[in-house]
Amino acid sequence: MRFPKILILSLLFACIGITTEVIFTSISAVVRTFFDDSAIDWALGGKTYLWMFFIYASIPFIMRAFEPLVHKYNTFVRAIIGVAIIYLVEFTTGFLLEITTGACPWKYTEGMHIMGYIRLDYFPAWLVFSLIVISVYQMLDKRLN
Repeated sequence: MRFPKILILSLLFACIGITTEVIFTSISAVVRTFFDDSAIDWALGGKTYLWMFFIYASIPFIMRAFEPLVHKYNTFVRAIIGVAIIYLVEFTTGFLLEITTGACPWKYTEGMHIMGYIRLDYFPAWLVFSLIVISVYQMLDKRLN
């Protein structure tokens, strides 16, 4: 039995997203403790939330919907649009999780945030992630036909 391409892509992007998030939170903790002049935890523990698996797994569905609308733009402009979509998804899912479960797992209290659901100062990191998503999606979308 062959899995549909969208399910393979969903599983792959869930893994990419979770891995990227664990690495990002680990490096962020090291940088934060360095600037706070605290002892660095060399275990380099990062974290994520189980909810993120499903959110990152939605990337191929979102790409399938938006790619036809933005394909005419260059990669950098598409990546900026991608960050806007990431912020929209992050805000919406954070809000919905808070309504349904009573808490948003990533509720931001530091940095430039909007209602604790998105951090605007994470724009550079999300831009890099968006470029990765665009590149991987374009490569795999063609190869998995």
